[in-house]
Amino acid sequence: MRFVLCVAVLLIFAVGANAGLVTFANESSFEAAGVIAYNTNWDSFTGAYESPGDPYTVGGVTYTSGDNVIVGPASGYGNARSMIFYDHWTPLTADVLPTYDMLGFDAGVLSYSGSNSLVDITIYTNLATYQYDALTLPYVTGTLQFLGFVADSPGEDMTGFALATENGVSWAAGITDVQVGNASVVPEPASMLLAGCALLALGACTRRRRSA
Repeated sequence: MRFVLCVAVLLIFAVGANAGLVTFANESSFEAAGVIAYNTNWDSFTGAYESPGDPYTVGGVTYTSGDNVIVGPASGYGNARSMIFYDHWTPLTADVLPTYDMLGFDAGVLSYSGSNSLVDITIYTNLATYQYDALTLPYVTGTLQFLGFVADSPGEDMTGFALATENGVSWAAGITDVQVGNASVVPEPASMLLAGCALLALGACTRRRRSA
């Protein structure tokens, strides 16, 4: 039992030293993880293009690309939803009000040619930078892909994000239904290891008592 407890302590310190994000590809599961403060979309805009300015702040997020543009269904690209992009195509960048540990959005790609591109996504928090490279997102004429991120370390909050298309400036990644919020209490990796190792230790102790 002493060996099990020693291993538990070593694992707790090893895992607890690292920040992390829990990722979601399902919107319902993401929303169930906490309380959503804002869910921002631009569905009321049905035109072609709208320039909201730069920086542009809405729903706890400040879009900082340099030339933000909302591309609507009348643009001719075939997107059914109005989405925010960088008008010079890539990357789309934003800051998040640093009081939220949940971030999610529906994302897709458009291009001059109608072809797709892999997308690199960077998530910034007050503790770390997380990189998700070579993601395949749908073209905007299809169903958009939901991507959700929840910080699972104490005191870790979202501070920003960026979406960059790997093919370059003729392709753009855009988003809508941008959600920020605060997660419910979720067991951290270290806490789950502690609980698991404690159960192992308890089981070993119980077996010893029965065999005595």
